[in-house]
Amino acid sequence: MGQSALEQTKKKDIHIYILSVMSLHNELLAYVIKKEFSSPVKLIEHIDHIPRENDNKQNINFLLIDCLKFSFEYVLKHITVSLSDYNSSNYIAIFNLNYGTGVEKIALGKHITGFFYKNDNLNMVIKGIEKILQGDIWISRDILTEFAYSNIKLKLDYIQK
Repeated sequence: MGQSALEQTKKKDIHIYILSVMSLHNELLAYVIKKEFSSPVKLIEHIDHIPRENDNKQNINFLLIDCLKFSFEYVLKHITVSLSDYNSSNYIAIFNLNYGTGVEKIALGKHITGFFYKNDNLNMVIKGIEKILQGDIWISRDILTEFAYSNIKLKLDYIQK
């Protein structure tokens, strides 16, 4: 039988980047992630410090973008464009989001697969990173349900016209 996504991920080298400012908070976050995943974690302040290409299919690049440092609009305008050459062995998540802003619908279309909010605890972030590395999307069930219903409503409105 085929291997699970978790088994396949464990065989690859994971490189984690936190795009934010150097701060105690972010250094602690990097330390905990490094310990939890036994992977190198690099805190970077500019998008140009991330490797653009992943020639080695055994590597996974995971990028966590801090929305306290970068507004969501900035992320969409500059960062996701810069990362357009990322391939399927790379994952992007955003953290320190304000809940209820509705940015998730747009972000999903830009290959952002994880959403962490200002009030999320560390255990939630670690669990979310693990799920994303397994190939899942980490998003609130309420937001996902709202997203699904709005798409169904759009399709029904289109069909009725």
